[in-house]
Amino acid sequence: MWENGVNGSRKEDMKRKNRTFKENSGPKIRIAVCSPCGGSGVSLIAGTLAYIYAEKGRSVSLTELGKPGFFHSLDLEKKFLLRGFTDYFAAAAQRKNMRSPEFLKAGKRNEWQGINWIVNPSSASQEQIPEIMRLIYNAPDEYNILDCSGLAGDLLENVLAEADRIFIVLDPLPSRLLPCTDSLQRLRILFPEAALIVNKMNSGVHRGELEKFLGSAVCTEVPAVSAETIYKAEYACVLPCTLGEGKQLIGSLKKHE
Repeated sequence: MWENGVNGSRKEDMKRKNRTFKENSGPKIRIAVCSPCGGSGVSLIAGTLAYIYAEKGRSVSLTELGKPGFFHSLDLEKKFLLRGFTDYFAAAAQRKNMRSPEFLKAGKRNEWQGINWIVNPSSASQEQIPEIMRLIYNAPDEYNILDCSGLAGDLLENVLAEADRIFIVLDPLPSRLLPCTDSLQRLRILFPEAALIVNKMNSGVHRGELEKFLGSAVCTEVPAVSAETIYKAEYACVLPCTLGEGKQLIGSLKKHE
């Protein structure tokens, strides 16, 4: 349906449209984590990737572009109670250049566990293209992990057109996969360089059926993390990948560092 020529033209059109909002060169590497299916674990994978880069001593931001969640699940309000939390979302809405010396001098990096958390303190998702592009290009770090949880359609495609690397996260549960077949196909054709990550892999998954669904695509398998670990991490206000069985997430994703 989408020929290669159309794919390239579409991506270039999106990049030209977004170019207005680039105030400077921005981060060297922008890594987008997304999914055409809800509940696939996009934020879990994005947080783990950011943690891996930070552990390697890289300068990294995690930018929450879609559904808000990290601010409350990690209780960042309490973690930054004394030093103050810099609201990059408010700065983007005010059209501030967040990489300018003036802004950096006045504000502070929201650094915790080596990650600069550019996350939404509000419960409302950011849906304005200009603000989203400023968040993408103004992160003051070498790497910017883009958490695209909940983004879809043109908004998601505009974001992915700006990414240097793209990870599409899938839940192998058929009732999650099948309804998003068309959306997944579109993303794979528009962005053929995107890597697939099959999250929540477990012994109940019929590998033959999954491979038939995905075709010849090479994918990274990430083992399922128990609900107990997810709950324990949120009650402790830490990333799941730092707890017990959650550490297996790091091993599965390290090759993408």
